[in-house]
Amino acid sequence: PVAEQPEAPAPARRRRAVQSPEITPPKKTTGTSAPKKTTAPKKTTTKAAPVEVHHGPDEWARPYQKAKLTALPAGTGPADPECRPRLADAIRRIAAVEGPVHISVVLQRMRDAWSITRITRPARAAIDAEIEAQAQMSRVTWSDEFLGDPGQLVPTVRTRAGGVARKAAQIADSELRVALEHLVQDAGAVEVDDLLTATGKLFGWAARRSAELDDRLTGLVADLVEEGLLERRDDGLSAAHDLPDPLALPHHAASRSRKKVGA
Repeated sequence: PVAEQPEAPAPARRRRAVQSPEITPPKKTTGTSAPKKTTAPKKTTTKAAPVEVHHGPDEWARPYQKAKLTALPAGTGPADPECRPRLADAIRRIAAVEGPVHISVVLQRMRDAWSITRITRPARAAIDAEIEAQAQMSRVTWSDEFLGDPGQLVPTVRTRAGGVARKAAQIADSELRVALEHLVQDAGAVEVDDLLTATGKLFGWAARRSAELDDRLTGLVADLVEEGLLERRDDGLSAAHDLPDPLALPHHAASRSRKKVGA
């Protein structure tokens, strides 16, 4: 007997079944359906930029930096005529990097850079004469034993670093004024005695201050109040305005004078 062949598939019908979309009957609903809620687009809020505030000396003071001087020719000293160009360059460099800088610090920098045991009278005379010459050409400023750069706008407050620990007499009034203003602003309100203590701590002075130093600092505070830069309130001194960031300025001024408000 011949075995029966299985029925051949119907490709046409199968093809049509694949191509025909399956229709799903709609679901029955009872009652009245509530309308769909539409979700409003989320609002984007832009956060305001944070206001920059001063939080302490780290924000407006920097460690003291020494000027690097070019060496003198072997066997010569500051008093030798052939060293005058190097001497003039050293004076300008010290003024630009360390100004306002006291003459005692200037001489120390030269001794260290040129391996000089002591500054002789002829050497000191040559240095003084060259400072005067540079000042007359407006390449440096020279006032009250302080050397500075005429292009510097606001003095930067420098803290002790790199082996440089300046005494109060070696810090210009212009730099002390800036420090006093910033310390008052950071405190919000501060008593005068606390302000003087904070100033001594900033510069690394001894905790016990001399009467002469207190007189000098309180005199500077009185000047700042008189000029309208600080205000006296019941809870102490406060800043009368926001201070510029001296670290963002290209230079700092060596001049001790400052125009009075309302003058």
